[in-house]
Amino acid sequence: MKNIFLTFTLLICFYNFAQENIVSTENHLKTSQSWVRRTFASVNESNDDFSVYLQDEDSVYGYLFDVNYEKVGELKAKALRNKYKTFLGSTSTDKVHFTYFSNNKNTKFSLQSFDFENNLSETKEIDLNLDNEKFLQSFVNKNIFYILSIGKDQSVINIYVFNNEDFKRHVIDLSKITFLNWRKIKTSLYKILDREDVFAKIENGIPSSILNSFNSSKLYLNNKNIFITLDQQFAHTDIISIDLDDFSHTHDSITHNQQDIPNLKFKGSNSFLVDNKLFQTSIIEYEFVFSIKDIETKETLKELRFKNDDVLSFKNGELTLDKIEKKRTKKFLKRATNDIVGLNVFKRNNGYEIELGSYQIQADVNMSTVIFSNLVGSFVSVSGDLIFTPSQPSFGYSSYLYNASINSNTFSGVLNSDLEFNSDEFTENAFDKIKVFSEEKSKFIRAENVFIYKGNMFFCATIKDSKSFLIAKFDN
Repeated sequence: MKNIFLTFTLLICFYNFAQENIVSTENHLKTSQSWVRRTFASVNESNDDFSVYLQDEDSVYGYLFDVNYEKVGELKAKALRNKYKTFLGSTSTDKVHFTYFSNNKNTKFSLQSFDFENNLSETKEIDLNLDNEKFLQSFVNKNIFYILSIGKDQSVINIYVFNNEDFKRHVIDLSKITFLNWRKIKTSLYKILDREDVFAKIENGIPSSILNSFNSSKLYLNNKNIFITLDQQFAHTDIISIDLDDFSHTHDSITHNQQDIPNLKFKGSNSFLVDNKLFQTSIIEYEFVFSIKDIETKETLKELRFKNDDVLSFKNGELTLDKIEKKRTKKFLKRATNDIVGLNVFKRNNGYEIELGSYQIQADVNMSTVIFSNLVGSFVSVSGDLIFTPSQPSFGYSSYLYNASINSNTFSGVLNSDLEFNSDEFTENAFDKIKVFSEEKSKFIRAENVFIYKGNMFFCATIKDSKSFLIAKFDN
């Protein structure tokens, strides 16, 4: 069906953002007066269809688009029960899309299907009981939906693999691995992870926020494998790899390039995994160490050390330290010993954009709000709407917005594919572009959502005071 565009005035407003492709369609299925509370999307990787959903108080309006952004299906369905506010992800079969939801505590789950070919929708509650387990994360890989949990007081991870509302549990027994708490006393993986809400989820091609990337427990999605990294111990990074084909697993430990001082209280370390490279950083007694290692050979591919007499730059050895730089370095190192330490790496154009340092929550920021953002992926958009979308990349974008709510103590740089210095400045990524677009158009839009389609970021939002919604493409 032919797309219906906005009025001439609004078109001029939106198309002033000239480098993006913007389409607007009328939500003509909507007859109620209640405003749309949220939008979400589903992508069919097998046939390149994608669907966009708009939900108000009573109904969900689904629209199916083909690769040319032409509307090829539509469907109105009854909204899920109010408790299912958290969109976890979606899968699809031909023209049937399956969307998964949970309550805010991730203890109750539901499935809603949209059959665009037969104009049918069905809602089913999922009989998954996590009373004796802790929800860790959900994700979609190769059109299959997964939920990860861990048994209480155990070192056993459960992976639930879904086929629509049905699921099968696979047990990953990690009890033979020695896990130590911060006092270096043997404990369970559950107790180590219980200090944080969920795994930070990292996905290739999607920028990550400081809040997400500086988490000490991360889940990486990589083709048929998932990787779990644990940085609760200062001296090393634990890496657990799980094959999603046969659910075999491996464990390895990669030490930091810095000697630990056990009784020293103010110290920190963290890591970030990209492909087969582990980026690590640690600080102890005013020395900040950054290294890149091959996770298979454990060979150090690059190392930088920063002390009071060093310039904070990835081309460190080539620069002369003046009074201003010396003061900055001392302040950076002093703060880092007291803050949350970490690094953020985004592989782009065969290079690596790296942000290195620490952060603390600003005194005027509600800490529980920020934690809740990381847990369920909620964020208050610039238009004031509360959106619940922890599935990638909406989760990444929502936490990306919270970067403005933290007091960062970092420096950045770009390394090329040979891990040599390339630049001090990052180029604008898709999230940066979306943020600017959203802020500039905040008077006209609400109920925002971000999804990835054919390698590019797409932004969806409803148009205020109309029945229309827009879809905008942003190149990575």
